[in-house]
Amino acid sequence: PDDILLKHLTKACGPVGTDCEDGLTLCDGNDLKICIDGFFEYLDCRAYRFAGCLVASDGARCDGFPRP
Repeated sequence: PDDILLKHLTKACGPVGTDCEDGLTLCDGNDLKICIDGFFEYLDCRAYRFAGCLVASDGARCDGFPRP
């Protein structure tokens, strides 16, 4: 049973998509691209009143204190 679990656990519980690895973040203009379940999801930083998207050494993030 243990070898079956180890062999098939990744397939059963792994990401659905194959576009990217979970946790990867990139910038696409002012959009933050976040890898969730093997697919990129886009978040418009300016829609949340941030200045834009910033690439840092530890990944990308929305940056600039939100404007009122």
